Amino acid sequence: MELFHNLVFGFGVALSLENLAYCFAGVALGTLIGVLPGVGPLVTIAMLFPITFHLPAVAAIIMLAGIFYGAQYGGSTTSILVNLPGETASAVTCIDGYQMARQGRAGPALATAALAWAASGNVWVAVAVLVATCPCALALAAPVVLTRASARLLARGAVLVIDYGFPEREYFHPQRSMGTLACHYRHRAHGDPFFLPGLQDITAHVDFSALARAATEAGLDVLGYTSQAQFLVNCGITEVLAQANVENALVYAPIAAQAQKLLSPAEMGELFKALAVGRGISAPLLGFSRGDRSHAL
Repeated sequence: MELFHNLVFGFGVALSLENLAYCFAGVALGTLIGVLPGVGPLVTIAMLFPITFHLPAVAAIIMLAGIFYGAQYGGSTTSILVNLPGETASAVTCIDGYQMARQGRAGPALATAALAWAASGNVWVAVAVLVATCPCALALAAPVVLTRASARLLARGAVLVIDYGFPEREYFHPQRSMGTLACHYRHRAHGDPFFLPGLQDITAHVDFSALARAATEAGLDVLGYTSQAQFLVNCGITEVLAQANVENALVYAPIAAQAQKLLSPAEMGELFKALAVGRGISAPLLGFSRGDRSHAL
């Protein structure tokens, strides 16, 4: 039911007169430039991207989508009319489309290409909507794939992962029902991924239980899991701090501030975690000698 309401809300925004005008303008511009041989959708978007800088976020995304689909269709126009594909995806259109044009049926060929692009776009949008109902799933893919790839390459050794995240029990807590997506622009954190698209960092927390499970399934051993603060203390950061000249405030104060940033639970000490997986390592690793939380995974 929530998905249905979100779809109704989304269509209500997209079908407003203002956004339809931006969509029409994007499709028109994309088609005009996409007709040029060798200029595909990505190049077209790169060329026209600056015109969206001063638009509202939703209007900019809609216009960019229109440019993309317009450029896709524009590439098929030259394929059908002159047997010259605008870009790689339109090469197949030359096979039947150009032959239809030579027989005086260029109109039906162009209409078929347009309907095909529209149908495929609608299918992928539907798939994206279904996948987006679980925003956490997308954030897990890249770290898990990287872990499995490392396992295939590792004959003997360890892989150390330090990042912000949680074990599964905390990751899927009801308080995080909307996922862990976070955006950063000029040291300002917010939750709007459509704010200044292309200029801000978009990130998500790591599910360390998923990483550990992927490593185990790939034949690696979990060698330890703990907070960044505990990991650094085990590795001797306090001893390093003790070697600094306490009497020289100009030297000691910056070092102490850096250590506080790394170790404080209110800063990076607790939010960041350290996970080690490996193969052929028997001795316990120094960073996990005390405070190992592997049982929490």
